[in-house]
Amino acid sequence: MSIMQVAGLPGMRTAKTSTHRAVTRGGPMPMYLPQGKIISGDCTTDCGNDPVTRVRAGTLMGKISTVVNSLGVVGEFANSIYGVTTNAEAVGSTSIQAIAAVITELVRRRGSTGDFYLIGPGSAGGVIVKELVTYSAASSTNITVTAIANAFIAGSFICPTDGSEEPLAFIPDSAPLSMVDSDGTRTKKEWPDLPVGQIVDSSELLPAWPSDTSLQAWLVSRLNQAGGGKFIFDHLYNA
Repeated sequence: MSIMQVAGLPGMRTAKTSTHRAVTRGGPMPMYLPQGKIISGDCTTDCGNDPVTRVRAGTLMGKISTVVNSLGVVGEFANSIYGVTTNAEAVGSTSIQAIAAVITELVRRRGSTGDFYLIGPGSAGGVIVKELVTYSAASSTNITVTAIANAFIAGSFICPTDGSEEPLAFIPDSAPLSMVDSDGTRTKKEWPDLPVGQIVDSSELLPAWPSDTSLQAWLVSRLNQAGGGKFIFDHLYNA
């Protein structure tokens, strides 16, 4: 249970809504990593939420292995995927599209120019490619990039380059976690309930559970990699 101190005098205020999300299903007792880890408030954002600093349960998380743009600390965790592409891209494309919040976060976390990983197949159910993409401008819903070497389907993952792009876990069932303190400043967050073994409602993983089967398999393989978590995904049993 967490307690939030509310500044000011007693009395009625504007209503605020906090929605609990269930990412896991019933079954054996969930397993968590003893002692947990630390979430990097500098790096972690939920581009599908408002405000983006409130990170919802189901957000895929990876471990920072290299500090990029002076944000985060090696060993801390951050969201693995900024967001997804909104259009399919052919070989040689020099423009990548995504929702505005994703573009804004890319610039905040990486800079006005830099690079990111694009992860996805060239066609539905195809082989997954992880390409390092260099960009020279990013604004609104468009990223101007050096011509890409591979094709990518719509819904491919736009990811950071600091190691956290490889998902190891996800935020478990909870209300959104705030990445800012009472002053609105980004801050580190204790993560005592880092899941390493649960039955997962696949459709609740964020920023979006992909419809493409090869991207689904890629996520499963990362969360269940050798020596890591042992998760059961319900989509494998659905019609």
